Amino acid sequence: MKKTIFTFVAIAVALISYAKVGRENAELLYRKAYAIEIGNDSTPGDIKSAIPLYIRSAEAGYAPAQSYLGFCYYNGNGTDRHPHLGINWIEKAAMQGDIKACNNLGWLLSNGEEVVRDYTKAAYWFEKAANAGLPMAQSQLADLYKEGKGVEQDSLVARNLYIKAIVGGLADAERKLLAMDYHRYMTLSADSATSEGIDFYKRRAYSISATLFEIAVEKGSAPAKFWLAESYAHGRGVKYDFDKALYWYYQAACDGIASAQYIVAETLEMFPDAIPQDTHGPKYWLDKAYQAGVFSAEDAYSKIIENQ
Repeated sequence: MKKTIFTFVAIAVALISYAKVGRENAELLYRKAYAIEIGNDSTPGDIKSAIPLYIRSAEAGYAPAQSYLGFCYYNGNGTDRHPHLGINWIEKAAMQGDIKACNNLGWLLSNGEEVVRDYTKAAYWFEKAANAGLPMAQSQLADLYKEGKGVEQDSLVARNLYIKAIVGGLADAERKLLAMDYHRYMTLSADSATSEGIDFYKRRAYSISATLFEIAVEKGSAPAKFWLAESYAHGRGVKYDFDKALYWYYQAACDGIASAQYIVAETLEMFPDAIPQDTHGPKYWLDKAYQAGVFSAEDAYSKIIENQ
């Protein structure tokens, strides 16, 4: 009996080891294929020579190889175009949890590309990739929630997904969110528009932040003038414009924003004629900034953020 148990355990360990070696070999084949495809300083890349290795790796069950091979077959990269064969490989990879494959399968299903369009299935695959942190999937899943395709329409879920995609560095998600929420932004109070603008500015969603600052300025927000000046000074969400930056820094300074007062003072010390409308001079603005506890450029930025 003990001998039988030991034999069973030995077989199980052997099978696990074999499977592990198989996975390692498949991954090695994939890496070798990739190296051949991209080439090096002495050897040009050759995707056609890499395809047979991608096939071997995919057939051995390596999901990234299956996903990429599917992409190649679908688009005809390095091989004849075989869309349905490509989709088959992409689906195999998605079933193993490859996030790029999940996203690509979602895209194919949502667009009806070489498959029957199915928004519900598309949402299922986008969600898998989105939950794994893929910005493109988060944005595309947001599209479905925004329009109520394959899922119940939910602007809040769409908004949160777009924001995740923006944080992940997907610029296209910022454009989509701005288009979706523009009318809502217009209804915000000056304080709310400024606060949301600062939040998006910190997330580097500068097109949205600049839009919100412009709305807030129109509604009389003094802090928004400072942040709009920042946007122009660094070309964030708007075209870089030194004169407009100075104009809004000065307007914010006149409205009592100490951070802007410090920047205006520094600017006038270096360039006395930079702000023609000023009649006070740098010492006046520096004293104002000091009275509010702003003694350096670092203080200027912490102060403006603290007050939000």
